Amino acid sequence: MSIKRRSFCSALILASRASAARQAIGAAAAPRRRFSLDYGWRFLAADEEAAQSPAFDAGKWRVVDLPHDWSIEGRRDPASPMGGAGGFFPAGVGWYRKSFRAPAGWRGKRVTVEFEGVYMNATVYLNGQELGTHPYGYTTFFYELTPHLNFGDNNLLAVRVDQSKQPNSRWYSGSGIYRHVWLDVTEALHVARWGVFARTARLSAERARVVLSVRVVNESGAGRAVKLRSRLYSPGGAQAALAETSGALGPGESADFELEMAVAQPAIWSPESPQLY
Repeated sequence: MSIKRRSFCSALILASRASAARQAIGAAAAPRRRFSLDYGWRFLAADEEAAQSPAFDAGKWRVVDLPHDWSIEGRRDPASPMGGAGGFFPAGVGWYRKSFRAPAGWRGKRVTVEFEGVYMNATVYLNGQELGTHPYGYTTFFYELTPHLNFGDNNLLAVRVDQSKQPNSRWYSGSGIYRHVWLDVTEALHVARWGVFARTARLSAERARVVLSVRVVNESGAGRAVKLRSRLYSPGGAQAALAETSGALGPGESADFELEMAVAQPAIWSPESPQLY
């Protein structure tokens, strides 16, 4: 039985002041909110000193949306250091800058940025503070923004991409932020990123047993009570199973919580009948 992670595990963390916190950022708020940062970046295909500073004037830089690849926009040159594997396109260094507002209601929450892919050697800054460098080009990475955010005000995210060391690939890689960028906002008590794992422990035509492992993180300064509730939905959209568990986490602690769900007469996946829960 194949099961979509997002379909069966909607983990709700119920803690003190949760209702008030949700109201602070609007009625549509959820335990984890995700915002696209794909639009309205300023870009320059060159290296500029202090371009990470909020005081730097990037008003003449080009506006681009993501995903973006500056190499494919350039002119082919037989002398290009990318060589034939890179299609003789230009590489070099490029800068991206993006302004966004962090509502005052985000105080007390955890805010992270996720880059699905940047080629390559991406150094990320928030409001002039260096967050780190990801030295690869094909993997997702993320940084915690919370300590450096200006709540209730504008913030500047800047990324320096260094594609100058050539050749570095056996095929065309492109240059720049070539996948999506996301801003994630959670409570201090939250399900960890990629923290849900599911397996079908037992399966027959009469019954299935599904086991979930959910990692919960408490990044607050106080102990917190935790309650997890997971629902499994059938291919037709009806609730097929429900599981709950509870516990507690001290300040700065994380733990894996296990939940089990039983499904009567499961619709078993096969190539001929690809049922998804």
